[in-house]
Amino acid sequence: MLTNTRPRFAWLKKILRWILICCCLVAIALITIFFALRGPENIKYKGPKAVYIEKSGDKFILYRNGKPFEIKGGAGFSHLEDLKLAGGNTLILWDTSALKTTLNEAEKFGLSVIIGLDIPAAANTNFYTDTAKTKAIKSRYQKIIGMYSHHPALLAWCLGNEINFTIAPAYNSFFRTYNELLEMLHQTDPGHPVCMTMVNLPKRTLLMARWRIPAIDFIGFNTYSTLEDLKANIKGLQGIWNGPFFISEWAPRGGWEAPVTGWGAPIENSSTQKAADYYKVYKAYMPFGNPQFLGSLAFYWGNRYEYTNTWFSVYNENGIPNEMKEALHDCWTDSITRHISPAVQHILIDDSLRAESNVLLAAGSIHHAGIILKGTERADSLRFSWEIMKEEWSVWGKTWVNFKKPPNEAGCMKDSSLAIAEFAAPLKTGPYRICLSVYNRSGYAATANLPFYVIQ
Repeated sequence: MLTNTRPRFAWLKKILRWILICCCLVAIALITIFFALRGPENIKYKGPKAVYIEKSGDKFILYRNGKPFEIKGGAGFSHLEDLKLAGGNTLILWDTSALKTTLNEAEKFGLSVIIGLDIPAAANTNFYTDTAKTKAIKSRYQKIIGMYSHHPALLAWCLGNEINFTIAPAYNSFFRTYNELLEMLHQTDPGHPVCMTMVNLPKRTLLMARWRIPAIDFIGFNTYSTLEDLKANIKGLQGIWNGPFFISEWAPRGGWEAPVTGWGAPIENSSTQKAADYYKVYKAYMPFGNPQFLGSLAFYWGNRYEYTNTWFSVYNENGIPNEMKEALHDCWTDSITRHISPAVQHILIDDSLRAESNVLLAAGSIHHAGIILKGTERADSLRFSWEIMKEEWSVWGKTWVNFKKPPNEAGCMKDSSLAIAEFAAPLKTGPYRICLSVYNRSGYAATANLPFYVIQ
C-alpha cells in the first residue's frame, strides 16, 4: 500500500512546484510592468524658488517668497481689489487670453495666481495619439510658461482640470503626453510647483496619478456638497495619496446636486441662504487640521452662468456683490461681521406657491410674484428687478457646457420694478424661471428665483 502513495505525493509536489514558479513569474511580470509604466520623477532643482512645498515632520507647508502661505481665495479673474479687501490672497484662472493684464492687476493688489493650462480629457485618445496636436499644445504652453514664469504674482501652474483616468492601456498615450508636458513645465519653470485637479477624492485616479505621474507636486480637489464628507474620506487616502493637496473649487451645492422639480429643473437657494451655507461649510468641513492641506478656493469669484446666472456668482452682471461676498470675507478673516446685503428667503407665486410646489401655469394666465424678506430692511427702501427666462433642458445635469444666460421673456412682466409684480405666463409650453434681484442703498444685491412650467 505504501508504494502506491509515493507517486501520488510526487505529482502533488510537482504541481505545487509549478504553481510556485508561475506565481514568481507573475510577480516578476507585475514588478516589470510597474517600473516600466511608472512615470518619471521630478527633476532635482537646487536653485532658488519663488514658490515651493516643504515637508516638516508630517506637515506640508507651501512657501511663497520664503514665507508660509495658506491658499485663500476663489476661481475667477475679476474684482481683484475686492478679493484682497475680503481677506483673500489667491485666484485660479483658466482663461489665458488676458493673462498679462490679470497677473499685473493681481500683483498690484498683492494677490497670487494659479494659472490653469487646460488639456483635453484623458479619454480623448484621438488627441493624445496625434503627434501634431500634442506637439502644438506643448509649444503653445511652453511659450506661455516662458512669458510668465518670472511674474511676481505667479503661485503655481495647474496642468489639467478635473482629470480622470484608469489603468486601462487606452490611457497610455495620455500619460506619455502628460508627463512630457509636466517635464517641460518643470524644466522651463523650476521655481513654481505644478498641480492637477480632480473631482472629489477619486481613489482610483489618485492611485494612478501617484504611479503614472509621480512628478506632480500637489493635487487639487473640486468638491461641492461632498465637502461635508471630506475629512472622513481623506483619512482613507493615506496609502493612496500621501502628498499635499488643496481644495481647488468649493461651494455648498452644485446645480447637479440640488433637489429638482417634477420636470427636472434644479431648485436654487436664495443668495442669503447660500451665503449662510458658504460660511457653515467652510467653518465646519474644511480640513484645516490635516497636515497635507494647503488651502482652498471658493467658486465663483465673479459672475458666471452655470445652471442660472446666479447659482455660483458672487457678483451680478453689473459687478454688484451679494451676501456671499460678505460670508467669504468672514471665512477668510475668521470673523463674524454684520452683513449689509439685502436678505431674501424665497419667492412666492400667488402668495403660496414655492419652488418645491412644482408650479404649473397655464399659458398666458395672470399671476403675481412676491418675496419673503429676511431681516429688518423695509421693502420701500429696496429696489427690485424681475425677469422671466426660458430654460434649456439640455444643460441640466451637465457641467461641461458653455452655458449662456437666455434672454428675458419680453412682455411678461407688467412692472418689473415692484416688490409684488404681476406677470403673464409665457405663451409657449416648456420650463421657465422667474428671477429677482433686490438692491439696497449700500451697494449690495440679493437674488432668488423660482422654476415653473407652462402648459397649454
